[in-house]
Order: sequence, then C-alpha cells, then structure tokens
Amino acid sequence: SKPPEDLADGRVQGAVAIGIYNAYYLLECSKKVPTVIVDWIFPTLVGAGLDFVEVDGFRGSLQVFEHLLALGHTRLGMIVNSPLHESGFSRYATDAYRFAHLKAGLPEDLGRIACGDALPEDGYKAARQLLARGVDRVSALYFHEGCLPGVLRAIRELELEIPRDVSIATWGGSQAFEAMLPGLTTVKIPVQYVARVAVARLLEAIRAQRYHVPTSSIVRANLGIGATCAPPCR
Repeated sequence: SKPPEDLADGRVQGAVAIGIYNAYYLLECSKKVPTVIVDWIFPTLVGAGLDFVEVDGFRGSLQVFEHLLALGHTRLGMIVNSPLHESGFSRYATDAYRFAHLKAGLPEDLGRIACGDALPEDGYKAARQLLARGVDRVSALYFHEGCLPGVLRAIRELELEIPRDVSIATWGGSQAFEAMLPGLTTVKIPVQYVARVAVARLLEAIRAQRYHVPTSSIVRANLGIGATCAPPCR
C-alpha cells in the first residue's frame, strides 16, 4: 500500500509508525518525511536511514519462562502469530522459549506453541488446542494480552482454575487487561517512556534533516509477577 498523500504535501513534518509490519510502506514513508519506527527493528530496513525504538521482547519473554521454570513448570505453552513469524512479539518470544529450554536442559516442544493473532477468538482456539490434551496439556501458558478474553473463556469451558490447573502470563501490561484479571502476571511495556523516546528521536531528525544520524534504541520491559502463576499441580 502507498503512504498517505499528506506525507508529501508539507502538512506533516514527521511520522511515528507503530504496529506497521509492511517494510516497503515504512521505507516509502521515510523517503517523504523523517520516520521513527516503534515496535521492533526490521532486519530488511537496517541501514536504510531510519530510526527505531524497540521494546526488548526477548529479555522480557525470557523473564517469563525463567520464572515459570523456577516454579517447576516443564510443559510450557505459548500463543504467537507463528514460530517463524517476523513480527516483534512472535519472533522474540519464540527465541526466548527455545533459549530457556536449552538453558534448563529441557527438550523444546514446538507442538506446545499454538498459532494465533493477538485477538480474543484466536486466543480461545489456541488455548483450547493446548489445554484439551489430557495429561499432556500445558501447565503454563504465555501469550499476547490481546488473546486474554479468549484464553479465559477456554479455561472456564474446560473447567480449569488459574493458577491451580494452569498458570498464565501475558505480554503487554495494559491496565484494561489487568483489570480484567486482577493479579495478572505480565511483561509490562513502558508505553509512556517508549513514546517519549520516539518523539525525541523524531524531533531530533526533523531539526537535523539530512545531517541526522539514525539510531536504534532498545527499551527494557520488566516482568510484573502476580497471582496467576504458581507451582504446577502434581
């Protein structure tokens, strides 16, 4: 798709791109106005003269898996777009999943990774798939918070309890989802700080114009441990 026409008519001096995964679109935007990409660093755009502000999804996700392993869980499940998807959360969560298993000396089981977008219906289908496997079902589940309503629905229908039967942890940390399930264990994205960094980078690029030197900023996301994770029921 083509960038909005008003990027080329002088009404817009710069752009912050959030949640856009079309590399061509972003590159075209950057040719018209200074552009800062927020979410993750596109490998195909590195060296193309763009600024990036990325949340450290690998370390944030690794904190989740290390916490669950420390509690005694060995059947870890996860919902991502695809284990091979290049979007930020899916890519880094899958890398963290594999690294955590390798570090703990456990065999990774990609059969415990279900595919689904960050949507309630996808969360429902994926959770049903992972939790309706009898004795082999996962004992802990990690996913994007957008899946939460569907995951909770699946857990209720299967007559399971959190955290007695299954521990859950999410990526995001939005207040709306935390209100849906008080005590939610979640990787909290520092949204306000990310926004400040992105705007500062953009203003710098607008002021410097062709003399601007693009940078990539990595922002840390920390795990907030709540009541939705507990040792597995033996």
